[in-house]
Amino acid sequence: MKPTHKLFAAGAAVLIAAASQLVLTSNQTATAQANQPPLKQAIIVLRHGEDPSANPDGSSTVPYVQNDGVGLSNYWRSICPTWPKITNMASTQTVYANGNYQTQTHRSVTIFQHGLNTIGEAQAERLNKELPAILEFQGIAPVKRVVTINPCPESSSPNPFDTVYPFLVGNEDFGKINKQTTTNSDGKVVPTAAACKSLLLLDNEGPKTDNVSNDLQAVLNRDALLPTAAEGGGSTILCWEGHALLDQESLNTILKQLQGQAITEHAVDLPQMSKGNVLYIFTKRENTGPGTSLPVQKYNLVIYRAIGSPRTAIGKLTWTRSYEVNEVPTNGNVEAFSTISSTVPKDADSMNFSY
Repeated sequence: MKPTHKLFAAGAAVLIAAASQLVLTSNQTATAQANQPPLKQAIIVLRHGEDPSANPDGSSTVPYVQNDGVGLSNYWRSICPTWPKITNMASTQTVYANGNYQTQTHRSVTIFQHGLNTIGEAQAERLNKELPAILEFQGIAPVKRVVTINPCPESSSPNPFDTVYPFLVGNEDFGKINKQTTTNSDGKVVPTAAACKSLLLLDNEGPKTDNVSNDLQAVLNRDALLPTAAEGGGSTILCWEGHALLDQESLNTILKQLQGQAITEHAVDLPQMSKGNVLYIFTKRENTGPGTSLPVQKYNLVIYRAIGSPRTAIGKLTWTRSYEVNEVPTNGNVEAFSTISSTVPKDADSMNFSY
């Protein structure tokens, strides 16, 4: 064999070895991925960000910035030039009204007013930037659905939608679901069913059960907050006004419905859900839900919050406490949980309150 042939043979051997190593590495990666526990679905609940009533100057009755032809235009230019304008929003929205999904397809969501001050805007940007890493750290599936108050009616509260807006337009995983299309029988390209339910804009002006709007209550009753497997799976952000989340006198607040009796009674040190600054992350509890001894879906709870001083500081969202129910009752009609573990993270990274 000539030297060049020897060099070729040696080179081929190296390539074959490299290819074999690549196949081995790919197989190892596939095996490792197959052995990883499945990502948990979660409902990430937050109160809308700081609004004009909480401006640093102490003003208490500052109106929302109105879309009167010049109001919002001037706002974007002078007050918050870096804030993304409400254009080219999701390709679909689904309004849950009168007990039925009503889907509207359009290129933008028209809002009549803006409901955050500069602190709230920074909190909304922080949610967009930090939430994906939080979910990955906790082994939680990416967000594929966002549920909030419909900002389109002129009388509606716009600040929950404003709080999730940077996430809606900036998150890749949400965007993939939101922009999915299919071709129907007459050849028209339309949004998929999953895309139609990726953004639920719910009425908050109509009848309410206690402080929770009947539109939202209907979604809670149907266990429709989380996307189904057929809808692509994933997690959900629920951003709402404080009274429906927190009212201590109400038996029907959103948090009480999701926390369940076990956490509500045992977790006496739950951080107060201040505006835009606390995430309650509810993960589906194993062995609860349809087809189990406890047919109602229950959740465990992880809490992230940002602690800032002075009040205007925007801190990093940090894991501060978890609540896990370790026992499921055999009697589906009785929530006789005897074991709840409450943990506080002890590693330095998780307790880093730097700004």
